[in-house]
Amino acid sequence: LNSPYKAYQRQIGNLFLYGTDIGGYPSGHFLDALAVYSAIFSPIVFVYLVYVLYRLYLTKKIDIVWFIAAIPFIVSLIVSIRQRVHLEYYAPYLMMALPLAAKVFLTSYRVRLPRFRKYYRFLFNISVVFLVLNFIIVIGNKSLYFFLESPKHHFAYKNHIAKELAQELKKRHIDCIMADYKMQLRLKFYGIQRCQKYKLTYHPVEKSDSVTIRYIKKPVFEGYVTNINSQ
Repeated sequence: LNSPYKAYQRQIGNLFLYGTDIGGYPSGHFLDALAVYSAIFSPIVFVYLVYVLYRLYLTKKIDIVWFIAAIPFIVSLIVSIRQRVHLEYYAPYLMMALPLAAKVFLTSYRVRLPRFRKYYRFLFNISVVFLVLNFIIVIGNKSLYFFLESPKHHFAYKNHIAKELAQELKKRHIDCIMADYKMQLRLKFYGIQRCQKYKLTYHPVEKSDSVTIRYIKKPVFEGYVTNINSQ
């Protein structure tokens, strides 16, 4: 196990040196992290992945794939106790456990007599149902805005708005604008650069034009664009 342990040491160093900022004030997000993982993999698959990693650890069947999947997952949960973690950096590592989970599941299924395999077939079918539901929600998640009182309660709200906002700005022949740091980076991805000519605010100011983004005819964002040079 010398090679996997060396990989483990390198992973820990890389995660803290290049992947996770541990500054700022402590704030617990452990349950949020578990909820996001469950949403990514579906609840049953996620629980089974954790079970497989724990089972392999107990049986000492540890290889480099186990380390690649387990260490980032454990680190993300530990760090989430004190701060919010960008799980999109860690979830791809946990996906490496999917082949391990499939191997353990098939092994457990095959060693049992047919009449004792009903539980495993039921578990598999339920997992498929949850995966299909997750897929439908991911593809059609914008329809959930219709049922929410506040758009900000949507689980993917922070990943929306920017694309439609950039399209609306381009319709108004605005290809550069000054916005807050996070929105500025997202708009830049869609071709809107930073400049001192226009400014995006979230409250009306003098001589500003409103920009409203709607999903399924429901307003989910309202901003205000001001031509600074005209003031």
